[in-house]
Amino acid sequence: MKKLIVSMVFLFPLTGCYQFTKPPFSQSEMTPLKDSTLAKEIVSAIGNIPKSEETREMVDSLKEIDVVYEISPSLVVTQETDESGTSLTALMKNEHHFMICSLMADEEKEHSSGQKINIRAGNSPMEPKIVDGDAVTLKAWAEDYIVNGAKMCIAVPYADARK
Repeated sequence: MKKLIVSMVFLFPLTGCYQFTKPPFSQSEMTPLKDSTLAKEIVSAIGNIPKSEETREMVDSLKEIDVVYEISPSLVVTQETDESGTSLTALMKNEHHFMICSLMADEEKEHSSGQKINIRAGNSPMEPKIVDGDAVTLKAWAEDYIVNGAKMCIAVPYADARK
């Protein structure tokens, strides 16, 4: 029973709690991976992520990154689009760790940015919420939520914190 609970905790955040009906960031706003120092550092740290079934999906998606949206030197976003919509993953860095983060649902923050977006439940309780709106509003909401909203992160050390 304990293993099942641990697996659910890890699998849920990897899917993210929000799915966008269309990409919030246009291709013209994206930066190629080779031009983003932070994204290159995080992708090169993939080998430090513990190997497990729970992390396999995340590692595979990190290997496919070719462009990112840069919010700051320590925060970039990947967006993955498929037939069901677009999901975002935040990639961050502090003095000792890289963090790979999924946006988590937070009903208080969903509408606190003042942006007029439509957020509705997915088809089941385990599916992400659907976020819809015009392109300008989706981008503004996504940027604000990535910076200020709830995130579930996996931290990957790259420097010894004791030094």
